[in-house]
Amino acid sequence: AEELRLGDSLVRSLMISLAIAEVESGQIQAGQTRLEEILDVPDLADSGGEGDANAYNQLAELLIEQKQFDRAESLLANALTIHERVSLPVGTARTKSISARLALARADYDKAQALARDAISGIESLRGNIANPELRAIYQATLSESYELAILSLMQADSESGAIDALMLAEGFRARTLVDSLMQSEAATAGLVPKELQRQRAALQARINRAE
Repeated sequence: AEELRLGDSLVRSLMISLAIAEVESGQIQAGQTRLEEILDVPDLADSGGEGDANAYNQLAELLIEQKQFDRAESLLANALTIHERVSLPVGTARTKSISARLALARADYDKAQALARDAISGIESLRGNIANPELRAIYQATLSESYELAILSLMQADSESGAIDALMLAEGFRARTLVDSLMQSEAATAGLVPKELQRQRAALQARINRAE
């Protein structure tokens, strides 16, 4: 009966949300146990959807903290397969960002940097095209985390060129963040942004474009 209940997509989605909420509220063990129980039961409706991918990601993050790297890698592969199957670019970038964190934990700095940059590329392609507030929040969090991981990977490489690249990447992220803030401000005020701020935004965007 329990397996049939968890196999129902609606119930499954609610249970995953509950488990993630438990983890986020500090009830780590309870949330992790619930996630593992849910993922042990196949989704009878569509053999895994966005909810399952989120569950894989959340559980993988916990396993990385516990240094269970092989299990985390397997879960992230499952999440990536789902995100790519249902065409969720934000989810794909999020999974690659967590994979970068896993590579960093394994001291594989080149792989961590490559994955983080891949996540950045994927999430940057969505700039300005996300209206849903929840997805926008995920976009911002994933972008920040991916830049942070890419910068940290470069710094951990312990080379002069790596340090220079890290500083350039950090500067680029600060510029992008300011451009996003200015664009949101302009949208919120129906185009009433002062000309000086518009000029600053144009200059920053030009610097970003040259860097690319």
